[in-house]
Amino acid sequence: MWSFDPLTLKWTFESNLPELRRDFAAIVSDEYCGGEVACEHCKGIKEQHRQRNIKAVNGFFVIGGEGVNGTALRTVWYYNVVRKTWKKVNKLAKLIF
Repeated sequence: MWSFDPLTLKWTFESNLPELRRDFAAIVSDEYCGGEVACEHCKGIKEQHRQRNIKAVNGFFVIGGEGVNGTALRTVWYYNVVRKTWKKVNKLAKLIF
């Protein structure tokens, strides 16, 4: 995964997705593992991201898609841009085509 810095106009490599896929959905999140109160996923982490009245992208979800062998995937991953870490979250309840 690459990130773009609009101030420097440069791309930077961040991380590989833990599970190869294509044709997936991605959703940006500014509240998961952030905000004024840490969510259950951040409890116990020393550097909890807490900001008031600031809308910042904390991460994004990568949902479903097609695996390398052509099978449909139900897995969902969350990438935290502050910590630069991937976390596997609940699977999709069912496949939707």
